Amino acid sequence: MTYIRPLLLLMIFTTSLSAFANRKEGVKMQNSVDEALTIHSVALMPTVDNVDGIFSRPFDKALHEYLSNDKQWQLITSDLSRQMIVPSELIGSPEKVKKIAENYHADAILMTEVRKNPKDFILALFLFSAKDGQLISQAAATDLDQSSTDKAVKQLQSLYQELKFRVPYEGLILSRTKNRVTINLGSSDGLVPGQELPASKIIQVTRHPKLGNIIQNEKVVVGKIKLVKTDKYLSFGDVVSEIELGAIQKDTKITGAKPLTYAQESWIKKDDIPAELLLSENNLESGKVKEWRPENPPTFGMLGAYFSIGQFKQSLSLTDGNSYTTKNSLYPAVNLTGEMWINPEWFINVSLGQGTASLKNPVGGGSPSDLTSSFSQYSLDVGYNLLLRDDFFDSKLMFGFGFYKYKMSLDNSNPEGLVTSEYASPRLMLGGRLPVDDLKTWNISGIMYWYLNAGLHEKPVSSGAEDSRMVHFVFKLDYRWSERIWINSGLEWKTFSTDFSGTGTRIVPGTHGSHRFQNFIFGASYMF
Repeated sequence: MTYIRPLLLLMIFTTSLSAFANRKEGVKMQNSVDEALTIHSVALMPTVDNVDGIFSRPFDKALHEYLSNDKQWQLITSDLSRQMIVPSELIGSPEKVKKIAENYHADAILMTEVRKNPKDFILALFLFSAKDGQLISQAAATDLDQSSTDKAVKQLQSLYQELKFRVPYEGLILSRTKNRVTINLGSSDGLVPGQELPASKIIQVTRHPKLGNIIQNEKVVVGKIKLVKTDKYLSFGDVVSEIELGAIQKDTKITGAKPLTYAQESWIKKDDIPAELLLSENNLESGKVKEWRPENPPTFGMLGAYFSIGQFKQSLSLTDGNSYTTKNSLYPAVNLTGEMWINPEWFINVSLGQGTASLKNPVGGGSPSDLTSSFSQYSLDVGYNLLLRDDFFDSKLMFGFGFYKYKMSLDNSNPEGLVTSEYASPRLMLGGRLPVDDLKTWNISGIMYWYLNAGLHEKPVSSGAEDSRMVHFVFKLDYRWSERIWINSGLEWKTFSTDFSGTGTRIVPGTHGSHRFQNFIFGASYMF
């Protein structure tokens, strides 16, 4: 009993001292989002191109130099002899990024891609977090003169700065001793003694739904720092306020160190301003001030509705020398289409069409004298966009594979004449789109379809064993009404033709039959 009382007092004193020490040091505020964006070291991956590495070496050399001279990020060079990794393989695949990063013990991975097109270069930089494997930022330049690699390399420096600018903070606190902190920004970044800087934590980010890079972020200011001394690349300051004891610690983000400034712009004619940017004199709407916000670009897909009208002609030649031909010069139809963009390259398109009209019975004395006709068409295509510019809505080539089905239903004729016909076939697609003007308001496009194994089914009777062919191409002129709404117009030609052999079930067998459409298309599509 003699020793128990002093022992209890010692335990109470030790516990109180520990609590006081913890209170004095404060509790470090941890956040997985904030930690994933903390960058001290960067692993530089080999530049990849689409011409077997011919253009990659000067870009590797330039980036190595930029990172070596960067006082905020420590360069960690990757093994250039390893197999090249294309950035698109890592977007949306965080586990692959983290697996690569394990070899270099870096906070982030920097990748460069150079793509040579027929007329120019496309140059892009990608910065991935090694901690969560997500894309942090990216920067790209298009229309670079491919006749001079030196000019493209010079563009790389501004892209590197743009990539860093898109990281959602300017600097980091390197250390804290009592209330004195060290910051990895200095006079070269525009800092001066006496300046006050907000210290922040990043609590949430919003990423692009397809590309994955950060497009918005949410921060909370945890305190303020007043600078007392600035060197070229480092600064020293005192914590003048914080939301709680110890809120400002190592790796706390510095924001607002480089405030944005804008040159004064003179008023120009409203006709020269894009519709989505046009503001009234006082930005008034119904007597209230309305804040203008840019509309997010479409990223998921498209829905379209089109009306077509044009000439339809159906004919059938028989073995006895007779032939039946009927046509309608204004055959109307409605077409609906939907497209889902899996990513900027791959897409799935589904469309259907319905039309109906009256056709004159080509059988002399045949009943009824006018045939009620209705046609339907369905298609499903999986396609690939070969982007010729680093922009989904710019010039591109389109390739695809799918299935198409067409059916023209007719009233039965007495005596026997034209019958209901149904064509179906898998198909290949080749197309392209080209903006007409610099603002990409007007666009022209064309698509051709090759049908691989066209087949015909007739009812109630068949004209014989069939050998069918299908030809189909479309030319379009589109107007970009707004960010999401496009007005579409175009011309479409479709021909289905069949050679018959044998007897079939018709009284008089057929020799050749055809369906021909020449349509004008008008409609609208909504991008979402």
